Amino acid sequence: MIIGTEPPPKGQRFHEPAGGTGGMFRAVAQHLRHLHLDPADYVWALNELEPIAAAGAAVNAVVWGLGPNAVIACGDTLAQGDLHEQAVRERRALYEERDQLLGYLSVVEATREAMVLNDRLANAPAA
Repeated sequence: MIIGTEPPPKGQRFHEPAGGTGGMFRAVAQHLRHLHLDPADYVWALNELEPIAAAGAAVNAVVWGLGPNAVIACGDTLAQGDLHEQAVRERRALYEERDQLLGYLSVVEATREAMVLNDRLANAPAA
């Protein structure tokens, strides 16, 4: 990857098909900061075959402040191609499942509160 002194447009995608733990992304993020730009304004797509390295890249993406548009995929780039879209779909599905579970949890919490209020009313002294 080569980034000159001209700032890349916001939203540009940086893609590393065999990214390891993300060292190239670290260098790009540092360069963007040197240009007074926020790395979170860009899209980051990293593929890595080795699961532990991919996990390290995911942690590094957080530490380096790459933002919510950083997607780390674990798979074989040569056999499967660009895994970015698949990883985005999987992330979206996980968020939907999380939101559904949180919705269920809010119903459970509301039911618990209603039961506590009902017990208070049932045990209140008669007036």
